[in-house]
Amino acid sequence: MRIFSYRNKRALRRALLIALLAVVLIGLLILARISYLGRYAVYSPDGVYFDKTQKLQREDVPAAAPAADPEEYPFETILSASSGEEETGPDTVQLQGYYISTTMLANGVDEVRQALQDADGYNAVLIDVKSPLGNFYYSTDIADAQTADADISACDALIRELTETPDLIVVARVPAFSDPNFVAKHYSSALTTTSGDVTLHVPRLKGVSFETAIIERYRRRESSVEEALIEMYLAGVSVRRVEDITEALWGSKVSPATISELNKKAYVHIEDWRNRPLQGGRYPYVYVDGIYLRRNWGGEYENVAILVAIAVNEDGFREVLGAAEGMKEDKASWINFFQWLRGRGLDGVKLIVGDKCMGMLEAVGEVFPDAKYQRCTVHFYRNVFSVVPKSKVKIVAKMLKAIHAQESKKASREKAKAVVAELRAMKLKEAAKKVEDGIEETLTYCDFPSEHWTRIRTNNVIERLNREIRRRTRVVGTFPDSNSALMLVCARLRHVAGTQWGCKKYMNMKHLEAAMDDASIAG
Repeated sequence: MRIFSYRNKRALRRALLIALLAVVLIGLLILARISYLGRYAVYSPDGVYFDKTQKLQREDVPAAAPAADPEEYPFETILSASSGEEETGPDTVQLQGYYISTTMLANGVDEVRQALQDADGYNAVLIDVKSPLGNFYYSTDIADAQTADADISACDALIRELTETPDLIVVARVPAFSDPNFVAKHYSSALTTTSGDVTLHVPRLKGVSFETAIIERYRRRESSVEEALIEMYLAGVSVRRVEDITEALWGSKVSPATISELNKKAYVHIEDWRNRPLQGGRYPYVYVDGIYLRRNWGGEYENVAILVAIAVNEDGFREVLGAAEGMKEDKASWINFFQWLRGRGLDGVKLIVGDKCMGMLEAVGEVFPDAKYQRCTVHFYRNVFSVVPKSKVKIVAKMLKAIHAQESKKASREKAKAVVAELRAMKLKEAAKKVEDGIEETLTYCDFPSEHWTRIRTNNVIERLNREIRRRTRVVGTFPDSNSALMLVCARLRHVAGTQWGCKKYMNMKHLEAAMDDASIAG
């Protein structure tokens, strides 16, 4: 007994490959983030926190000391933006600066000004505006600030003069390691990273909020974690599986509500992609279809149609034109959909391929009056099979395929008449009626180059995307609203369009150009 069919084995192998690639990708993201954050991790007895400050190469930096002797804090060249071993270029800025300590400010600003006048060759100044013990050397509105034993107004004037000096870079240093108002008070905050949960000790400052350049205020998850969660969801991983994966990778679960909130951020980018201008030039062949999904509407569940359009541009490449909510695939929905596509740049349509939908047929005639309609032969066959006994489906299928295997439209019509007569002889009157009434609209492809026939007589190009969409939407089941259903469909379309699907040439459009030229000459 066969447990798995050949098709199921292929699907299983494909799923295993995708899962393996996802694991490898997540592992690379984890390693990259560990390497990035490792540079800024600071380990202390109280825990681990991150700090990102501008690193300056210092030469002969004097050691900080509480002594009041000015000679312990000399005016020295201490800053250099690059060493002699580093490569330099036209955009490289060489910094030569001087260090002004709080001790020098306490001894008098006039001496600092005199030292600056006597010095030359500097283009940067590093000035301490706060001592390690918490004394401020500039005017501040912080309630608990300790005023320094110095002329604060004179210090403010000096800082103002330095900042207003042309071509001079002024760097203010604010030590806080021995400040009792800084280190004695803090609160703990958990941050989920690709390396697991990290406890951050955030300073609790009075009168001023603490912010870092690495982590935004109130952030609970690292940006790479949020990106991974969004990509997992959009790639087809269910919410329950996302919870299990996050617990296995990072030791903590992420709630469904969190994933929903993160997806709202992704929806903004998806909506921009959905409404992008079409820049593929002219689109001779357009494929359309409707996908039905279940959604919640006023406490009740109903089916909603998502209209999807794909085209082959004048260069022969496939392109996803767009998707929109279409309710019940009525005429008004299709007209709005086609007009929306035209407004974004859809032009040069010669043939529209799709299943037989009266609303769509009427809309094509109004919006694209010069375009022809090709009914998908596969859907046509299924419609005929619906009135044929199962025992005779294989025989009827061969008869129908023989119609579309002819070398010309005339030969196909003659073959269709013979098939209709044979079906009636087999007492399949309903099937014969369907073939007789619908065969003509399945032969429109014969008006185009024979090299394109196999690709334009069916809707198979869009069925591949439909399977990808249904694979993802099947996991969700019922959507809370129509917008979430539309966004997920567009997310899958954008994902597929970004693969080889959209980068591989689908047709040689020179055959169509030659046929159009011959037609114009004949006309």
